[in-house]
Amino acid sequence: MWYGDRDSYLPWWFTNVLGTKTASKSFINAATFIRHFHFVRNSFVRHVDWLNYGSEFPGNPFPVYIGDVMQIARSISYPPTYEQVSHSRIVVGFSGSVPYCAQHTTDSSWVRWDLTTSGYSIGKLGKYVRLFYYTPNN
Repeated sequence: MWYGDRDSYLPWWFTNVLGTKTASKSFINAATFIRHFHFVRNSFVRHVDWLNYGSEFPGNPFPVYIGDVMQIARSISYPPTYEQVSHSRIVVGFSGSVPYCAQHTTDSSWVRWDLTTSGYSIGKLGKYVRLFYYTPNN
């Protein structure tokens, strides 16, 4: 989207020139991605927390829209922070009122918002898990 130091969270870009793919860190790194959209684009970032290892989150906690970004952070201390974001997914549709996401790590295109690709609750990923979510185009 614009040029700049590829190792900073400020620019956000991807190119594929003559088969050579290059991207800014904020385009390919989950922790830098959230910093870009929160601090550079002023996207309002909301969050949902799992406070105990293995807990399930009851129901759908928020109004989300197709195109919204969800990012997972986990930590041994509370609360997980932006720097601990390790995964990104994008809302691509709904089954009833339940959001489903696409992600690249395991190339999945229809994963329930609160589950891993293996079907486990995101809440089982660590002692404390925070799911950040926001609309990049707000």
